[in-house]
Amino acid sequence: MEFVAPIIEAVVGSLMVPIKKHLGFFVSFTKLVEEMRGRVQRLNVTEKEVQMKKDIADANNQVVSEHVDRWLDDVKEINKKVEGIPTDGIGCCNVAKRYKAGKMSSDIVKKIDDLEAWKSKIEWTKEQIPLGMVPSTAAPVHDGTQISFKSRDLVFNAALKSLQPDSEIQMIALSGMGGVGKTTMMEQLKKAVEESKMFDWVVKVVVGEKPDPITIQQAIAEYMGQVLTERTKDARADRLRNRFAGMARNGKKVLVIMDDLWKEVDLKDVGLMSPLPNGFKLLITSRFEYVCTKMGINSESIFTLGVLKYPEAKTLFFGIVGPSVGNDYELQKIGEGIVEKCGGLPIAIKTIADSLRDDIKDAWKDALSNLQHGNLQDLYDIVDKVFEMSYNNLKNDDAKAIFLLSGIFPDDHDIPIEELMIYGWGLKLFKEVYNIREARRRTNTCVNNLIRANLLTKSDREGCVKMHDLVRSFILSNFSNVKQASVVNHDDMARLLTKDANESYDRILLKCADMSEFPADFNYPNLSLLILTDWYKLKFPADFYERMKKLEVLSYEHKLTPLLPTTFEHSSQLRTLCLRSCWLKVDLSFLGSLSNLETLSLVDCSGIKKLPSTIGNLRKLKLLDLTNCDNLRIDDGVFQNLVRLEELYIRAYMGRAIKFTDANCAELEILSQHLFALEMEFYKSKAQPKNVSFKKLERFRISIGCTLEHNAFCKLERYIVKNTLCLLADSHKLLECKISELFEKTEELYLEVNNMNHLGVVSMHPSQHSFCNLRLLVVEKCPDMKYLFTLQVAIGLKKLERLLVDSCSLLEGLVGGNSVVSDKRVEAESERDSQPPLGFQFHNLKEIIFPNLDVLELTYLPCLKGIGRRGNMWSMSHNTSSSTATSVNNQFQGTQVISATWPLCQYPRRLTLRWCHAWSSSIIVCYVVLKDLKHRDDTQIIPSIVLLQLTKLEDIHVRENELAEEVFEVIPEGTNNNNNGGFSESQTVFNIPNLTDMLIYEMNNLRYLWKRNRWMVLEFPKLTTLKIDTCRRLEHVFTSSMVGRLVQLQELDISHCQNLELIVKEEERDVRVNDQMISLPHLKVLKLYNLPSLKGFCLGKEAFSWPSLDTLKIRSCPAITVLTKGQLDTPALKVIDTSFGKRDIREDLNSFIKTKQEEVPTCCL
Repeated sequence: MEFVAPIIEAVVGSLMVPIKKHLGFFVSFTKLVEEMRGRVQRLNVTEKEVQMKKDIADANNQVVSEHVDRWLDDVKEINKKVEGIPTDGIGCCNVAKRYKAGKMSSDIVKKIDDLEAWKSKIEWTKEQIPLGMVPSTAAPVHDGTQISFKSRDLVFNAALKSLQPDSEIQMIALSGMGGVGKTTMMEQLKKAVEESKMFDWVVKVVVGEKPDPITIQQAIAEYMGQVLTERTKDARADRLRNRFAGMARNGKKVLVIMDDLWKEVDLKDVGLMSPLPNGFKLLITSRFEYVCTKMGINSESIFTLGVLKYPEAKTLFFGIVGPSVGNDYELQKIGEGIVEKCGGLPIAIKTIADSLRDDIKDAWKDALSNLQHGNLQDLYDIVDKVFEMSYNNLKNDDAKAIFLLSGIFPDDHDIPIEELMIYGWGLKLFKEVYNIREARRRTNTCVNNLIRANLLTKSDREGCVKMHDLVRSFILSNFSNVKQASVVNHDDMARLLTKDANESYDRILLKCADMSEFPADFNYPNLSLLILTDWYKLKFPADFYERMKKLEVLSYEHKLTPLLPTTFEHSSQLRTLCLRSCWLKVDLSFLGSLSNLETLSLVDCSGIKKLPSTIGNLRKLKLLDLTNCDNLRIDDGVFQNLVRLEELYIRAYMGRAIKFTDANCAELEILSQHLFALEMEFYKSKAQPKNVSFKKLERFRISIGCTLEHNAFCKLERYIVKNTLCLLADSHKLLECKISELFEKTEELYLEVNNMNHLGVVSMHPSQHSFCNLRLLVVEKCPDMKYLFTLQVAIGLKKLERLLVDSCSLLEGLVGGNSVVSDKRVEAESERDSQPPLGFQFHNLKEIIFPNLDVLELTYLPCLKGIGRRGNMWSMSHNTSSSTATSVNNQFQGTQVISATWPLCQYPRRLTLRWCHAWSSSIIVCYVVLKDLKHRDDTQIIPSIVLLQLTKLEDIHVRENELAEEVFEVIPEGTNNNNNGGFSESQTVFNIPNLTDMLIYEMNNLRYLWKRNRWMVLEFPKLTTLKIDTCRRLEHVFTSSMVGRLVQLQELDISHCQNLELIVKEEERDVRVNDQMISLPHLKVLKLYNLPSLKGFCLGKEAFSWPSLDTLKIRSCPAITVLTKGQLDTPALKVIDTSFGKRDIREDLNSFIKTKQEEVPTCCL
């Protein structure tokens, strides 16, 4: 039997393992709980880091791994489980509780191990979210300027219905004459489907008069974040087809929009086929119905936009010219005559109305006379006549010249204003302009006047403008004094090559895609401007330049290898040469022969190894742009000889600095004394800022100690230069190089500076005007900073729009120091440790600080206590304080109250606070025009005094607050005292007029949104969305009188509130109850999730009407037996979504819920 003993011992041992494990949960209870708490604490720190990375990525429109949200959700679930672990009052004899707490703690530690391993595998990228992807969290953007017309609404609604996923129609079109509003309605439809999340992707491409498959393919690829490396049309189409097929297989819904089709486009060329893949829809706009038909669109799916009816046209016209016209009967009649002659064409009406706004009566009479005498029958003639009038109405010849030059760019092109300036300079368009900076000012003035005249329009791309295709056609067909042509398709070359054309054209833009050989008979002796774009290898005639001896402007763009002669002996008049994104692996010495050249641009040119010494022969050169030239060397003597150079741009490509020699640095030191514009990075280079003069600079982008794009918030625009400084250095180094000479002109400033107590430290002579043009300020990782501004500097920041402060560990306040702004200083109130005051008090302080501040972001500032530093206090009231503020102050005698007219930071509209643990809630009072409030980690939320001031608040997010019992503090009962100037015995209604969205999250001590009393009533007349999540103590959300005031509420979403019993609580006995039905006329969505104590929506006698409700979700609500005990009217509701699936409703909703709970008692709603 001895052989049995080892077997028994092994069996007993294996059986004891789980027993020992489970005994460990009981015996090691304290150790397991402590270990779990420590691990959870470290996990929460990691969570904040991950959340911050996500927030930055979201702000920069960068792709975030789907694992991030899931990881963050799992962390929140762990914290909820931790709250459920019983750890208090558990004695040694309480075996069950000790075992449960020990086991749950052990399980949580294992889950944390898994999360930490998971987190290490999450990859972060700077990849941009494709333009066409519809974000899942996109918020509606409301535009109050849009005028709605009944005739257009019918077309809009019909088109939108056809785009619905349940519609079998795959392709629709908007058709109508040019300028009738097709593109405008297309943009409205695009906005509507994006806001409703109808599609996962919306891809838009502008086609134009000359459809180019390569360009269309490229535009589609850019919207999808696809890189097309293929060169041929068919290969690129196959690549797009594969991408679309993959999207269809994954169930993605895609809307493709093709705007402004003049000719049929073969869908195969853009990767599509008819019928379209499942989930795909196509929307096109075209002037010609036959084009829509050729595209395969059924006639019933072609929605025709006609001209406006006369009453609608009048509304549009007088809406633009302004309401004051209505007081002048004669002007009203003249306007009606003009509207009648415009024939209801929106672009004609808008153009002439813009030109007449605020103009004298004689101008109106003259406009009407011109329209009448033209005897215009055709609407296109009307448009041309209107444009001609606007053109003739331009005040100076420079504006007319820039207008004509703009017409050379292709349809729907983003026209860079800087290119208009450079080309205009080369063509000598500007009168009495003698340098580049004057030419730029003149160009900006001309463009602004053209926009005001509606001859140009603003572009979405900053630094660019656009021209309507009708306006462009008007230019190309009506001006014989300047003959110019814009050819985007080589099939149109024939009309350029006639004998008459060869003699007449002065300016030509030619898009050379798909061309292999330049026409041998291309001969333009009068040509002054030639722009060639988009070609790879193109053969030119040997005598190409000999035929264009009058050429003044030559521009090559996106060329593999441009045609560059060994000498420019036949181009002696050339004043502007632009080589952009070209491959220039050639010796550039021949450029030195261009004796009259004044502007030279080599932006984004690859292959240049050296800027030869012959460039120094260009003694007339005023502008030299070497932006993004990779690893460039500059011969000694180049800078020394460019004696007339005004502007120099030498920003390196991806931080690969220009290789300066000692001689280059010495020459740059002398050259900089005469420069008016400089773009340069003092980083990884011999060039030192202390040897450069910044005194004369008016236009600049300069970095010290880093690249210009070092900071995540620094985005360099391609077509516009904002005066920018990016400084990563010690404060002593910055003082030494005198960079502060530029502070008064700086618009964007990025700082990461050591040994800087406040911003004034890096300024030679800090004053109220030191940063007077600053619009964006980003301050990061300044470890010695105690406060950001002195009051003297802060008062001068009148243009500041965005302020972002991050990771400054010692920062206590934004404003501090000992600056005095009046003759009389009042000593500060004594310090109080419990309530650290905000700043300083000065007599006669009448100026608003930061009057244009729109965005304020404060992140990881552990010592921050408020706007001002500890020890003193801002003036509590303005000399013109309102009676309303006075009466409120009387209600809170003995407490710290700040007047509604407090002059600090009056206008920020968006506030983001992240992990500022020493923060005082009284800071919120300064935001009179606050628009977007995100608030975390605070002990109070919004005091009643602040309610008077939140007139512009649109969004409020309150999160992770463990102490606050209410979001909006109202005046406590018993404080009403009419003898002290307080409120009367009647109720006072406080209106927060613009609040639309409210999110309340993880406020475990919350008991009320606001506590109702008889003295004070809150109203939110525009509140549309209310979401409440994880508020453990909350027992009800509204009283019946409170909910009745939410007349615009559209979505109510409540989840994870353990003790919530009712959504609407019946009024107290002493409060009069309105016997009428409580209506929420716009409520469309009601979601109730994981509410274990919820008994119903309202169990009082109140009757409710929800006529618009079409979405009702009730899940994990086991205690609910009925929504309301009173009458409930939901005529639009057909389906209810519950824990056991979706169910059709064929009876009264209350009866349905009661029946289902009785039928399935084990499976709750």
